[in-house]
Amino acid sequence: MTEPGNLRRLLLVEDSDAQAAVYAAYLPEDRFHVVRVATGEEALTELTARDYSLVLLDLQLPGIQGLEVLRRMKAAHLAVPVVVMTESGSVDMAVEAMHLGAVDFLAKPVDAGRLRLAVLGASPPNVMPPSVGSTIELAVIRPLAVVEREAIESALTACGGNVPRAAAALGVSPSTLYRKKQAWDSDVIGPKGNP
Repeated sequence: MTEPGNLRRLLLVEDSDAQAAVYAAYLPEDRFHVVRVATGEEALTELTARDYSLVLLDLQLPGIQGLEVLRRMKAAHLAVPVVVMTESGSVDMAVEAMHLGAVDFLAKPVDAGRLRLAVLGASPPNVMPPSVGSTIELAVIRPLAVVEREAIESALTACGGNVPRAAAALGVSPSTLYRKKQAWDSDVIGPKGNP
């Protein structure tokens, strides 16, 4: 379950390359080693081959859907916390996912703060910061501007520099990305979000 440097293995099940890159950028890299797969079949193969601390599971997948992955995990007694994500979330789907063992349900597009809270909340206790307000906890919190810029850069890279596609993957308007890029290019915000 533990990777080099005390990182926990997290399985990200997301069929969109752009969204996977964005969500991976949102995650605390000092806590998780992210393994990404694109299908439910690949997820089940990974979960039976290796131990994972957490699964981020898109419910809308090619082939085996996310709810079926949860059903099979439950039947196989794979006790791994699962945070589910979906664009077409409904109360019924959320209730079914929770009944099948999901610990949280996120509507896509998921913002950085909400995803980080869900992941940290679902992580085993020994991965959580020792106490609120401690210097250790504060040391691992990155400024929002840094996380936002990394997410945008990851989305742009995954989309080959196509701003409208990256904006769609991030769930924001293309004009928002153009404004942010323009601000960075004109040095309003320094490298990686530092003033």
